[in-house]
Amino acid sequence: MSFDALETTLVWNNTLIECMEALGLFLLLGLVLVAVKRLILWRFTSVAEHTENDIDDTIIHVVRSLRMVVLIVIAFYVAVRTLNVPDSVMQGINMVFAVLLVYQVIRTIQIVIQEFFFQHVLRQKLGEDEKNTMAVGVIRTTTRGVLWLIGILFLAQNFGLDITSLVAGLGIGGIAVALALQNILSDLFSSFSIIFDKPFEVGDFIVVDDKTMGVVKNVGMKTTRLEALHGEEIVLANKEITASRIHNLKRMQKRRIVFQLSLPYVTPNAQLKKVSGIVEEIITRIEAAQFDRANLTSLADEYLVFEVVFYALTRDYATYRKINEEILLAVKERFEKEGIEFAHKTQTVRLERIS
Repeated sequence: MSFDALETTLVWNNTLIECMEALGLFLLLGLVLVAVKRLILWRFTSVAEHTENDIDDTIIHVVRSLRMVVLIVIAFYVAVRTLNVPDSVMQGINMVFAVLLVYQVIRTIQIVIQEFFFQHVLRQKLGEDEKNTMAVGVIRTTTRGVLWLIGILFLAQNFGLDITSLVAGLGIGGIAVALALQNILSDLFSSFSIIFDKPFEVGDFIVVDDKTMGVVKNVGMKTTRLEALHGEEIVLANKEITASRIHNLKRMQKRRIVFQLSLPYVTPNAQLKKVSGIVEEIITRIEAAQFDRANLTSLADEYLVFEVVFYALTRDYATYRKINEEILLAVKERFEKEGIEFAHKTQTVRLERIS
C-alpha cells in the first residue's frame, strides 16, 4: 500500500496514518502505564521493608489493585480521543470508561479504609476480640454498601437517567425503615459506642445508675448481660446503658476506706495521743495499703470517736477486704498490749423505790 493510499483511505473520517498514530499512542501509553505501575511497586516495596507505618503498604495495595484491563482501557480511551469517532460509538466507549473508572475509585477508597482505618486504627483500639471483630465486620459491610450505592447512582446520572425520584424514594424508604426499627437501631449504635469507647469490658464489675450492679458477661449488638452478686443474670438494653451513669469499679487503682474507733471517756489523755501513731504505724507496715490520716473527730455522747482513712492499693474487692481485716485485727491486738479499751454501748437504768 502506497503512502498516498494511507493518506486518502478513511476510516470514520480518519486517515490510516491517523489510525496508526492512535494505535502507536495506545501501545506506547499502555507500556508506560505498566512500567510506572511496576516502578511504583518496586520502589514502595523496598521502602516498606524498612518502615513500620502503614502508609506505604496502603499505596502498594492500591497500585496492585490496578488491573491490566484498567490500564488497557485508559490507554485505549486516550488514543481514541485523538480520532474522529461517531457519537454513538464514543458514547459507548465513555460508558465503559466511566464504569471502570468508578469501579477503580471505589476499590481504591475501600483499600484505603480497610488498610488504614480498619486494620490500623480500629484493630489497635479494639484488639482481636470476637465481638469487636464482628462489629468491625458490620461497619465494613455497611461502608462497602454505601460506596457502591453512591457509585451506581453516579453512573446512572452520567448515563442520562433521572435519579431524582430514586433518591427521593430511597430517602423516604430509609426514614420509614429507621422509624420502624428505631429501638433496634438505637441499641445497635449504642453497642458500637460501647465497643469503641470502651467504658467497660467483659469481666469488669460495673454499677449502672447507682442501682444495678454486676460483672459484665457479654456485650451484644442489642443487649449487655451482667452477672449480679447473687448469681442471677441481668439483661440491660445498650441504649439504657449509654444513657446512664456508669461506675466501673474494676478500673479503680486504689480504694479509699474509712472506719471509726470508739474509745470510752475514761481513757487517759496519754493513751489517746498514742492512737493516731499506732494506727499509722500498723497501716504503713502493710505493703498494699497507704495511710492517709487518723484523728480524733468527735466527742460523742457516750464515747470518743477516732476516724481513720487509708487507701487499699488494689482493685480487687476480696483483696481489699483482707487488707481491711488485717488492719483491724492488728489495731485490736496493739490496743490490748497498750491497755487501750474500746467503748461499748451502755444503758443505765435507774430504779426508784416507791414508798
